[in-house]
Amino acid sequence: MNDIVGNFREKTDKLFHKLEGYSPREIEEIVREEIQKILTENGITVNIMDVIISGSRCRGLEQPHSDLDIILFYSGKIREDVLFDILHEDRIWIGDVEVDINPISEGKTGTLTEYLPGVEAYLEKKRKRLQKKISVRDTIEEKKRLIVEEKKNETAISLDFVKSNTGCNIL
Repeated sequence: MNDIVGNFREKTDKLFHKLEGYSPREIEEIVREEIQKILTENGITVNIMDVIISGSRCRGLEQPHSDLDIILFYSGKIREDVLFDILHEDRIWIGDVEVDINPISEGKTGTLTEYLPGVEAYLEKKRKRLQKKISVRDTIEEKKRLIVEEKKNETAISLDFVKSNTGCNIL
C-alpha cells in the first residue's frame, strides 16, 4: 500500500464514526463482498484492486441523511459508467445508510494514488464550509442572546424609571 492510500485510510480510521458497529475496514470488506456478488450475478469479470470509504463519512463530516460513499478501484474492460449503473440497479444498505459505489479505473479516472488527493481536497473544503456554517450559526445565536439580554435590561431600566418618577412599584 502506498503512502497516499495508507495515509487516507489512517485518517479515515481516526475520524470515521462507526456505522452499525462496523469499522471502516469491516465495511470495506462487506461492500467488496457485495460488489463481487453483483459482478458474479451479472457475469462481469473485473479485478477488484481496492475498495475504500470516501466522502463525508470518511472524515466524520456526515449529516443524518448522508449516504456512504465507496470508491471501487478496478481493472477490466467494462467502462466505469456501465459498471456504475450495474452496481446501482439494486441498492446496497448498511443499516439505514445507502451505499454509493463509485467505480474508477486506471485507464479512465486514474489510480487511487492519483484520485485520492482530489477527494481529500474536496473534503477539506467541505470541512471548512461546515466549520464556517457552524461559526455563522454560533454568531447568530450569540446575537439573539445579546438582543434578549438587551431587552431585559431595557425593561429593567423602564421599570426603574416608572418607579422613581411615580413611586409605583411595578412587578
